[in-house]
Amino acid sequence: MQFNKGKYQNSSDSASNDSLVLRRLIDNLIEKKKLTYEEIVDLIVEKEDESKEEILIPVEIFKNRKLSVLELVVKFLKENKNVKFSHIAKLLNRDSRTIWSSYEKANKKYSNQLNSEAEFYVPIHVFANRNLSPLEALVDCLKSSFKMRLHQIAKALARDERTIWTIVDRIKKKK
Repeated sequence: MQFNKGKYQNSSDSASNDSLVLRRLIDNLIEKKKLTYEEIVDLIVEKEDESKEEILIPVEIFKNRKLSVLELVVKFLKENKNVKFSHIAKLLNRDSRTIWSSYEKANKKYSNQLNSEAEFYVPIHVFANRNLSPLEALVDCLKSSFKMRLHQIAKALARDERTIWTIVDRIKKKK
């Protein structure tokens, strides 16, 4: 069923056009970028794996009181994991401009690289919950997933127990 080229095409025609475009793109990559077919497939598979892989953030970095929790997460992802700002923004459910400015502020306050070793690791998706602040999301994860007591959380984050109690109370009210 084809009335006019382009607007009313049969789905099989559209699929064959997509296939043709993809073939031309691959040929162009092979010819101009000197990539082999295997290298192109590896790049595609690597991108898929990268998006599916869960990034873990070491809890140890949150002892750094010079930076906010968001700044610490962004700095760790950018410097230790070499993640692009746009991808960090997607992972954290935030605008890429927010991520960029957080990174710039973090670098002005603390130029050293963050330690990537710790006893506990928090998955990155914890910080994507926009109903909670990054610190509340972190405390909630440590309390619910790791079953840590307030004293243990306070020690792990180098914060006062009363601060942690206040955060937990705020989390209860928000849920």
